[in-house]
Amino acid sequence: MSAKKLWIQIALVLFLTTHPLWRLPLLQTVRFPGPGGAPASGGTGPISKVFSSVAPVGNTNGATTSAVDSTGTTLIVAVIADFSGASAATLSDSKSNSYTCLTRWSGTSSSTVHICYTSSSSPTVGSGHTFTCTGTGSFCSIGAIGFTGQAASPFSAENGTGNGGANPLAPGSVSTASGGVAVTAISAGSGNALFVTPSGYTTGGSLNAGGTNFGIGLAYKLTSGASENPSWSFSQANNNQAAGIASFH
Repeated sequence: MSAKKLWIQIALVLFLTTHPLWRLPLLQTVRFPGPGGAPASGGTGPISKVFSSVAPVGNTNGATTSAVDSTGTTLIVAVIADFSGASAATLSDSKSNSYTCLTRWSGTSSSTVHICYTSSSSPTVGSGHTFTCTGTGSFCSIGAIGFTGQAASPFSAENGTGNGGANPLAPGSVSTASGGVAVTAISAGSGNALFVTPSGYTTGGSLNAGGTNFGIGLAYKLTSGASENPSWSFSQANNNQAAGIASFH
């Protein structure tokens, strides 16, 4: 073997045994960054809001929100305020989603509030999305808030009260998760105007009581893991109020 060939072989051996590329274990999995340079991940992130909507005044048998674009929403929380002397109003939406409804909390007199959320972790969403409550003699009002980033089974806890005449009125305490959300709602009959959103919460909309509807207010808070018990207040209070809260993760 010539000296030239010998030196070529020596150089090749040195390259194969010292270059970093060849120090990777055989069949090692290499993870590449996701979009924007962030690590690739299939998990859920902190919950964030997408939309909110409260129906304008309807009639004694139902109401429908204005259309919203719910694109990107993976969790819809809808709230109904209605008459305790009638059957619970039915919730539906224009995308034919199914909902799981929590406890129907009643005031001392006739007002109730109940919080519902989409049963599927991937509801049908998009432009022209409306939400409707229906019930004969229910005097119902309805509102909805859309979120994204929740777990596949997002519901954590709920609480509520119908402590008539209290001003302010708090629904009771619930546990929350870091990166989750708490949604609170209030219903009220005549004479309960000007809902004041609880401190630390963001309004999701409200509608005062009228001759064909109960008043309704919605608010939410992105949570850090502390328990939540928000207080709603009014310009005028009577025994026709109910409040609820639900937390999601």
